[in-house]
Amino acid sequence: MKIAGILTIGNEILQGYTLDLNANSISKELTKRNIKTTIHLTVPDEIFKIKEKINKFIQKDYDYIFITGGLGPTHDDITKQALVELFNAKLIFLKSRHQKIIKKFNKVKLPKCQSEILDISKPLENKIGTALGMYFKYNGTNIIIMPGVPIEMKSMLDLYLNEIKSLKTSNNNVITINTSGIYETKLSDMIKDFIIKNEKYIYFSFLPSYEGVKIRLTDLGVGGNINKIKDELLHLLDKYAYGLNNNTLEMTISNILIKKKNSLSICESCTGGFISKRFTDIPGSSNFFLGSIIAYDNSIKNAILDIPIKYLDKYGAVSHQVSELMALNISKKFNSDISISCTGISGPEGGTKEKPVGKVFITIKFFNKIVTKDFIFKVDRNSHRLMTKQAALFMLWTLIK
Repeated sequence: MKIAGILTIGNEILQGYTLDLNANSISKELTKRNIKTTIHLTVPDEIFKIKEKINKFIQKDYDYIFITGGLGPTHDDITKQALVELFNAKLIFLKSRHQKIIKKFNKVKLPKCQSEILDISKPLENKIGTALGMYFKYNGTNIIIMPGVPIEMKSMLDLYLNEIKSLKTSNNNVITINTSGIYETKLSDMIKDFIIKNEKYIYFSFLPSYEGVKIRLTDLGVGGNINKIKDELLHLLDKYAYGLNNNTLEMTISNILIKKKNSLSICESCTGGFISKRFTDIPGSSNFFLGSIIAYDNSIKNAILDIPIKYLDKYGAVSHQVSELMALNISKKFNSDISISCTGISGPEGGTKEKPVGKVFITIKFFNKIVTKDFIFKVDRNSHRLMTKQAALFMLWTLIK
């Protein structure tokens, strides 16, 4: 497998004022082409530092070096000067290109540097901005220099990757398995023998988040069958793996509900409509989703959901009993086959010793079956909402799959 390094140039990135979006974009595109990015580096606008890092990449026999930033017309745009010194090259001015850019952008005083490249390089045209990119090969290493503005860089990157025939996208060389209901440590232990068995063919990476753990499989291009390995892993993770690549748990559930012609209603308290939103974000959700009620205050639980005040006083709004009544009553009101309810304490205040901040009760009514579980998610309010949503959907998925 070929390897690549990415060098981002700019004080503004090191100072925290600008996010490095370019390294992310480049890495994704290279992964699709079976090129492994082994390092991202950011250096300041200093000629010595730029030369030093590029030279180290070359000495370590990198197949590709992608450099972004420092191609503009201002005093701190010194990437070209660093390259001139490092490679003992000269800058050449592409006059005809410069005239075209002036005409295109109506810039009478466009600096000549925007159309200069090294005499050892080929130009990479900028379809969006004015700064010209370039690429060349040095001692077996392909060096690609592009602007730092992400939209300009991405356009130029696509141009380069399409121009070089050997860099065409490989089909299915990266597959992501999405899981929920299991923590990363347990998941890793569960499949460690499987990974050891297949790691000479596939690079496995774990990507945990509040919505579950993704397992990314990257084909190393040494004779393994990534689709066969994926299928075997899906079988191992049957209780937790709900989809592939960009497929979310709500998408998976939506497809099942549409296929089975089941209807769904939702009653939310602590999530404030977030679960309903995630379903209605999906085209076609009107085929199964009837509607929802946000019963945040006890007065709404009583007036709209018919939960008696004395019931709320006895058990509390955040309780197993109230959660079940919320699910039962929303299902009756909407005449739905399935319902979801949740009630909890998102914090940062409002908890007690018996019911601490983070406590949440979730109920799924699935036809005549009712399942209620309680969780404690010790995170901030937004993360609590996300984790509650995912826990509720995982509970539903295990019942309907």
